[in-house]
Amino acid sequence: IIVVSGSSLYTAYLPLHLLTSTRTTGTLMAAALYNGGDMLPPYRTIEDMLAIVDAPNRTACARLLVDIRAQRMDARGSTHNHQAWPGGYLDHVSEIMNIAIVLYEHLNTLRVLPFSLGDALLVLFLHDVEKPWAFEMRADGQYERVASLRTKAAHHAFRTEKLREYGIALTPEQ
Repeated sequence: IIVVSGSSLYTAYLPLHLLTSTRTTGTLMAAALYNGGDMLPPYRTIEDMLAIVDAPNRTACARLLVDIRAQRMDARGSTHNHQAWPGGYLDHVSEIMNIAIVLYEHLNTLRVLPFSLGDALLVLFLHDVEKPWAFEMRADGQYERVASLRTKAAHHAFRTEKLREYGIALTPEQ
């Protein structure tokens, strides 16, 4: 079998009883043994990953996530590209944060990275924070960006305001 975990590809020869798969938030996960008995890294929830972020941003981001889930659970990741399905925005955030953990753990063993895993997860959680509010359905059923969020400057202004609203403070390095 071939197992994909984040950005890593593994080949494993396993008896079928050791392989299971589940479908969670749009991502197929295979739980299998590889490399002489090591387990694949766990696929974490956004909440679990936000717990790695330093306070006080951890609490502020957790509140933002609760609000996005309550108000914008069906937000798409885009109008027609990646994660364009209902709920695709949160699938996108979950996926890139999980990939970051895998990459960070491997790269940080090769050389000490100049930032923490918590910093990487914070930036990734926030990088598209305007998307839950960015798309609306037209009369023909197609999605398009709302007029107020069609430029990069508008994205930046929205993100800045959302961070201010939730009391999220970024350092210059973040």
